Amino acid sequence: MRARWIVAFFLVFLAISVAHVGAEDVVIRERLARLEEGQRGLRELTDKRFDDINRRFDDMNDSINSRFDSINRRFDDLRFWLQIILGALVVIIGALVAQWFLMWKRIIGVESLVANRATEVDQVLADQKEQITEVNRVFANQKKESAKADRVLADQRQEIEELRMRLGALEAKLAG
Repeated sequence: MRARWIVAFFLVFLAISVAHVGAEDVVIRERLARLEEGQRGLRELTDKRFDDINRRFDDMNDSINSRFDSINRRFDDLRFWLQIILGALVVIIGALVAQWFLMWKRIIGVESLVANRATEVDQVLADQKEQITEVNRVFANQKKESAKADRVLADQRQEIEELRMRLGALEAKLAG
């Protein structure tokens, strides 16, 4: 009997344990079901958050791209005006260089002309100096000859005077 009581007690205990385990198993399954629902809810919530974050990143990318587009347009405008200004400067500098070249060419021509004229003028001056020295020599010779002629004339006048005096003396002797 005792063995029956022990077996009965054991069976009751086993039945209570199995019932308790069965009840616990149901509770665990309910909790697992709730956990799975919570995880699905969290997954949906995180997916929704990630979608919001992705949308924000897309919006930021769009705004940054629009800013870069506006900056690129500004740089394009700046490059356009710089090209126009630099083109104008190249044209102006080219014109100035061409003008300088033409002026330099003219100056070289004028310098060579002046040098030719200077040599011609120097030659003419040398010829005129030579002519002047010749004229001065001729004039000096004429002056000498004129002085000689004046002396000869003075001598002849003196002789004529002497001859007049002699003639007057002879006429006086002849008349007298």
